[in-house]
Amino acid sequence: MELVETSFVFFAHKILYLASINISPVGLFQKRPRDAEIKI
Repeated sequence: MELVETSFVFFAHKILYLASINISPVGLFQKRPRDAEIKI
């Protein structure tokens, strides 16, 4: 049971880590053009 739980936790953390990497740049790139358009 311990091995299953640890592997599941590791898998969950890996998904959250990859998701945060994929979401963060998208959010930044979406905000930057809008800010640039407003400033211009």
